[in-house]
Amino acid sequence: MRQGFTLVELSIVLVIIGLITGGILGGQHLIRSAGIRATTSQTVQFQTAVNSFYDKYRELPGDMPNATKFWGAADNNDGLGSDCYTVNSFTLADPEKTCNGNGDGIIYVAEGASTSAVWRWAERFRFWQHLANAGLVEGGYMGRTDSTTSNWAPNIGRNVPAAKIGENTYFDAYGVPNTGGGVNLFPSLKYNFLVMTGNLGATSFSSPLTPKEMWSIDDKIDDGYPGSGDLRSAPRSSTHGPNCTTTDDERTAEYDVSNTSATCLYTMRIDH
Repeated sequence: MRQGFTLVELSIVLVIIGLITGGILGGQHLIRSAGIRATTSQTVQFQTAVNSFYDKYRELPGDMPNATKFWGAADNNDGLGSDCYTVNSFTLADPEKTCNGNGDGIIYVAEGASTSAVWRWAERFRFWQHLANAGLVEGGYMGRTDSTTSNWAPNIGRNVPAAKIGENTYFDAYGVPNTGGGVNLFPSLKYNFLVMTGNLGATSFSSPLTPKEMWSIDDKIDDGYPGSGDLRSAPRSSTHGPNCTTTDDERTAEYDVSNTSATCLYTMRIDH
């Protein structure tokens, strides 16, 4: 005759299941926390790299108008225009060969590029190649979109670096035009910054951090507020990172730590 489990045995099994579940959840929390710490350090390192680049070359990476003077032209000519910006530097005998930026102080669009041009965002991709060529970031970068039809096709390890917080999360360099408020940020933002985003292959930024996580990082390395300092997020009504902050007013905005969704756009100022 078969006997079932006793209450004591069932209790022991339930305790073991609880311990295993708790261990898994605790492990996931530790992994997430470690990724956030690593990303914090990584962002500061990138910010330092840009400052070091400017100190040496007196220009911003990607926007540098005389980059070919130091590393050669990817088009074997003047380093400007679509005949350069569409070159994948990985295909060259010397993969450090690059293109010039337009020197306007904004890591944004390439010289002469139209909205539809495949090479439109060349400065943002050449940004990483220039930093790598200068030995200020690890790895090498192709310096262009990883597509023959799309002007924005990021590919981790090829034209953008991976963020250390999770799979398919990477860093982009972006410059806000003088009109301010690019990518639905607070309207006073008129500078160059890094964006950590997690929507690989898409054309818009995503928001990989919760408000509480964002506040934790901001409080450690900046001023703890989303609308001021070097590290910022987007206003509450933004289409990029909505509901991260308590208000759209950058003077009074705080991180909405009661919101547990990943809604915060992570931007770090990288002007010299």
